[in-house]
Amino acid sequence: MADSVQTNINELFNDLKISIKKKSNLYEILNKLGKKLEFEEKYEMNSDVVNQFNVLLQYDEVELIEKTTEIIATLAKKENYREIFSDTKLISKLCQILQQIKVNENKFNYGVIKQTCRALGNLCYENDMCRKCVLQNNGLKIIIDVVSQTVSLDGDMGADLRSCSVGLLLNFVAGFEDLNAKQLKLELLDLLCDILECGVTSKDNESAAIHCLIILGVLAEADSEPVLNNRLCNTLVKVLRDSSSGELIEFCIDLMHSQSEYAAVSLNLAKAGLCELLIQLLEKHKNLADDVDTKNLFKMACDLIIIILNDDESMELLFKNGKGKVYLSVVNWLSSPIEELQVSGVLAIVNFARADSHCIEMVKQDISKKLISILSKNNTDKGDIKLQHAVLSALRNLVIPDQNKLIVIKDGLLETLYPMIAITSYPVVFKLLGTFRIVIDKQESIARELGSKKDLIHKVVEWSTADHPGVQGEASRFLAWLIKNCRNQSVMDVMIDSQAVPKIIEMIPSDHEVMQNEALFAITILSAARLSNIEKMLIDAKIGEKITRLINERKPKKEVIANTLTLIRQLCSSNLQKLIFLDLRKRCPVLILATPIIQIATRKLKIFQIAVTSELNV
Repeated sequence: MADSVQTNINELFNDLKISIKKKSNLYEILNKLGKKLEFEEKYEMNSDVVNQFNVLLQYDEVELIEKTTEIIATLAKKENYREIFSDTKLISKLCQILQQIKVNENKFNYGVIKQTCRALGNLCYENDMCRKCVLQNNGLKIIIDVVSQTVSLDGDMGADLRSCSVGLLLNFVAGFEDLNAKQLKLELLDLLCDILECGVTSKDNESAAIHCLIILGVLAEADSEPVLNNRLCNTLVKVLRDSSSGELIEFCIDLMHSQSEYAAVSLNLAKAGLCELLIQLLEKHKNLADDVDTKNLFKMACDLIIIILNDDESMELLFKNGKGKVYLSVVNWLSSPIEELQVSGVLAIVNFARADSHCIEMVKQDISKKLISILSKNNTDKGDIKLQHAVLSALRNLVIPDQNKLIVIKDGLLETLYPMIAITSYPVVFKLLGTFRIVIDKQESIARELGSKKDLIHKVVEWSTADHPGVQGEASRFLAWLIKNCRNQSVMDVMIDSQAVPKIIEMIPSDHEVMQNEALFAITILSAARLSNIEKMLIDAKIGEKITRLINERKPKKEVIANTLTLIRQLCSSNLQKLIFLDLRKRCPVLILATPIIQIATRKLKIFQIAVTSELNV
């Protein structure tokens, strides 16, 4: 059977060869050949066949050229024919045809241009051999000119030519590394925007728009700068608003999603009304949130809103003093039965709560009550981790302003947080500790209440050695903040009994200046109040070694050095002072020699220098 097919096709090519010589019946034979080859994948072609097509393309008959390019386009769909037709002479002629024939609504020109675009487009698909040949024939400029001319064409014919020509442009640029991405971006952005502005009201226009979006994605991947300018942002929002194609909507959201990491793009999209449109679409299609085909798109739309809110200007624009449409919509999502919307609502609140003025306004609007209510239903190990993490982030931000703390505490914050110390998820624990730490700032009574809870302190001490750097750091900081904000003796007893002191000492040589100061300050307070109770802990925790590392390795700033000397002065009254300072002298001579930086930092602390020196001279 295969042999008969091969023979049949061979006969047709022989007939074509004869017809070319006689210049007769060409169109009829090409029709038969086209139909036969479209369904035959195993026919073995040779250069003689390509030569026949080269001859056909030399004819001046428009219909013949159209049919010839149509057959080439059909054959070029198949990979095994694509390489054979990547012939320099053939590609050069196809480029010449595109260059010479004017793009207009003449039906003859229309057919030739469409099929030539299809032929070149299919030949260029994942085929650098053809692309290089096109480039050598000034093909990029020719293709751009053709695409540009289709912009002004109306009706189905114009939409069809736009789709074919932009498809050719896509197959030419996608994956072709010989092109200069930055130069290409300059040449194409306005043109692609022109095509997108033609609308998406027909299948062909939708197809052209999808090709444009893919090209924009290719350009974006090849350049570290954003490809979406203000005009494109506005155009894409309009495309998204007008389109009913799920594929086009997905490409559109995906491109905006990747580009919104740039602050300028986020702001332009926010100004163009993207978030309002996405919220409208999400509300309209919320019943499809769990549908397999639309679930990912639903999530991408939610994520895109959150990403845009990451930008400060965009967030401020959409908050509108607590009256913005986007802000009010995400507040409503807090009570949504749809999990994706509820989580997205909370994450949006996290972003809106990056400004103290917003936090104050939101607490006045009882947003904290809504969040605590959500968390109260998810404050165990069986709760939704993503939701827990998001709500804790939001509550942490809301309690940063001092005037909010007591209000949110009265709303039931501590009662909701406390059971969460049994949770084992480290990302959630990290946010939990951060919320505890912020809420006790300058709140002595709250710090005393939490610091008196032995099970809480034991758990925090345990977390300070967790296999999670973030949890380790937050746990140690929380312990230090408890001491800083509450100098209650019973709380200090709990700290000492729970072995919290060594964990705070471990924080002294931290990489972060703020943590260095927090540790030094907490140990200084403890030493002033309960030095006799923690002397052995200081030695066992190798405080001399920790101070040595801080001074020798971290190159601390003046404030840290001053706090270090304050702590040393406090330790001078210890019965174990010689052990401590002999250790310091051995490990950290720079501290004893009072180098210029220390002299400057301690100019107003001469008494501390004298105390240190006198102890070392004993």
